[in-house]
Amino acid sequence: GELNLPQICVAGDQTAGKSALLTCLTGIPVPVKSGICTKAPIVVECRHSATLQAANYEIQDPVTKVYRSVDASTLPLEIDNVQKAAMEKLLQGHTNGTERPKVSQEEIRLRVRGPEQTDIVVVDLPGMINAGDGKEVTRDLIRRYIKEKQTLILLVSEAKQDAELTGAIDLAKEFDPYLSRTLRVLTK
Repeated sequence: GELNLPQICVAGDQTAGKSALLTCLTGIPVPVKSGICTKAPIVVECRHSATLQAANYEIQDPVTKVYRSVDASTLPLEIDNVQKAAMEKLLQGHTNGTERPKVSQEEIRLRVRGPEQTDIVVVDLPGMINAGDGKEVTRDLIRRYIKEKQTLILLVSEAKQDAELTGAIDLAKEFDPYLSRTLRVLTK
């Protein structure tokens, strides 16, 4: 049977450094820039493979669900392209008078196999929007991923930000009241 891999969800405010931290921890190059960089959940399934000399990267086509190999150097651009297509599709369905979507619920799925990988699933979530359009959508999206009891929550916030002002801590406490499966990482 298929064994569910342990999962780590990376959550926090926009521009806190979540994607940069993910790249540092896993060695997997994901898009890193200011503003809303991660516009959809990026689910990375990592598998150890002693038979490979180097990491093998694959990205799933969101329409056909088929994985195709990509080079590590182009992976951030490939992820960006899938995000842009998901956002364009979402905006086409947008009607005037409703909240303008800023993030997509559609997962971007990657598989990485190699000698340096650990068997784990890492999810890079869009940053929390704290005011205006997208506030509740991003919170609901984060809730969906962190609710499972076997999920570890990696809360990323800027070191200068007080814990009381970090909305992601309150979200984590909804599902992990004692923060026993939550780790706060301070960046910048």
